[in-house]
Parts: sequence; structure tokens; C-alpha cells
Amino acid sequence: MTEQQALARQLHALLENSDADLGDIDEVYIQILGEQVVQMARQTYEREGRGAILIDMHGIDVRNTSEGGVPMYYISIERVRQEGLVWPAVNIEQEITTYDPDNECVIVIDRETGPRIYVAMLG
Repeated sequence: MTEQQALARQLHALLENSDADLGDIDEVYIQILGEQVVQMARQTYEREGRGAILIDMHGIDVRNTSEGGVPMYYISIERVRQEGLVWPAVNIEQEITTYDPDNECVIVIDRETGPRIYVAMLG
């Protein structure tokens, strides 16, 4: 069994458990996205500077979602400032200004219950 297959089974088991913690689901989902997140983080950091990958889960019930993606964007601090945007949580900008872009990326999973912020190691 490949690592991706094992992660998919783990995610499926979490989604089947109505008591599963959303943080656990998020972490496995981020691992499944793995290389996609790494490439997005590196490429957009080089073009746009410090920022975060925002995964928009508004209106998406991860327990009832068929296979497929969810909206995922890279938003830089510069873009937020230029366009007058607002981060979904006040401490996101602090995480963005302190992470190590050579080795880490900031991922924000935003849903109706509020955002969860993760600093993930780049592969």
C-alpha cells in the first residue's frame, strides 16, 4: 500500500467517525495534498512574497463530499494590504511574518466554525 493510499484510508476512517476532530481531518487532508501544497507555496512565494495558502471550506461538509477538490488560493501579505482585504483571523499575519519560507508554509483552513492555522514543513 502506498503512502497516499494509507492516507486516503485514514481520512476515510476519520470521515466515517462522527466524533472525529476537525483538526485531525485537516492534518490528514493537508498530508494528502502534500506535493500540490509544496509547489503552490514555493512558486507563489517566489512571485508574490510572504503569504498563506487559504483552503476555503465554507459550505463544504467534508464528511459528505465526493472526491474532488476544494477552493485553494495563495494570498500574500502585499495583496491583502493593496486590496484592503481582511484575514479570517487576526493572528494569521503574525504566522506569515514569522515562518521560514525556505522550509515551511502557512496553511489556513477556513470554514464556518472559524479558521484553523497550520505551519507545515515543505517536503
